[in-house]
Amino acid sequence: MKTIRLWLLGLSVLMCSVTGCSEYGFPGGGTDAETEGNNDTLVIEGEPRSPLSIVYIETKNSLLTNADCIRMEDGKPAFDIAVIFAGNINMDANGEAEVRLNPGVTELLENNITHVKQLQEAGTKVLLSILGNHDEAGWSCFESYADAEAYAVRVRDVVEKYGLDGIEIDDEYSKCPAQSNSRSLIWACHAIRQAMPGKIIAKALGVYGGGAHEDLSYTYEGEKLSDLLDYGWTMSYWGVSESEINSYLDNGFSTSQLGEGIAVNLDASYSTSKENAVAAAEYVRSNGLGILMFFELKYNSDRNNYLTDVFEALYGQNIEISPDCLENSGYEN
Repeated sequence: MKTIRLWLLGLSVLMCSVTGCSEYGFPGGGTDAETEGNNDTLVIEGEPRSPLSIVYIETKNSLLTNADCIRMEDGKPAFDIAVIFAGNINMDANGEAEVRLNPGVTELLENNITHVKQLQEAGTKVLLSILGNHDEAGWSCFESYADAEAYAVRVRDVVEKYGLDGIEIDDEYSKCPAQSNSRSLIWACHAIRQAMPGKIIAKALGVYGGGAHEDLSYTYEGEKLSDLLDYGWTMSYWGVSESEINSYLDNGFSTSQLGEGIAVNLDASYSTSKENAVAAAEYVRSNGLGILMFFELKYNSDRNNYLTDVFEALYGQNIEISPDCLENSGYEN
């Protein structure tokens, strides 16, 4: 295992020397040389593609391996990052924030960890989403940096235990209006970056209520949120969110860090129409954004060529879906 890690580290260093890296060592996005003045997406062998495709898998509905059922026409994975949805931030018996795994996520990580490894071996990174869960613990609920630092250690322990590539922050459904403040989130991001500097920190962007705060101007030890997050994506399920994207660009984020999100659960009332999903893919591609996020992949997500058309708009390539591969999980949450 150590040999593999050293090989991967060497590969990362080599990639950085060619493409450039963020401060925290993640390979950068596409360069001007790749696009040569047009909007066609070119993928150069050995370099990360841009934009990235991010997919959420709701464990109570679908198998994580569903993400590996879809390949580009060149045989490479359609999704660069899969997000396990979702772990939770909850208050423990001592009044401290903990990472709580519901039965579906526990079933995946404890009894089906090979599903995580399958994606990673195919080249797809795997993150754990950590979501508020209706109590006074939350991403915007920390009252001091020390509290955030203690939680960061718990996050790191979970990521390391299961060999994950990082986390996604989902600041919803917490109940801490009395304690919530604009400093809490950046404390948490800074502490987690310190605790696991080699891992990805991503965020579902926006302020959703319930005490959530995403103050883009606040700094901690000279760093803004844009300095601490690798990626972030908006929840643009009903149309392109150009004004929201621009607000992040105005506050230090780069285009390669940002992206749009579409809802591809075609059974859900909030699902994105195919027309709007294709428009989001075209907007990401034509404006040089780094990400298109898909929430949440299910067995019927390509009904009426939904995913097929979106991927064609995003990359100019067709996708291939393995027959009878997309499955419901049967896990309980």
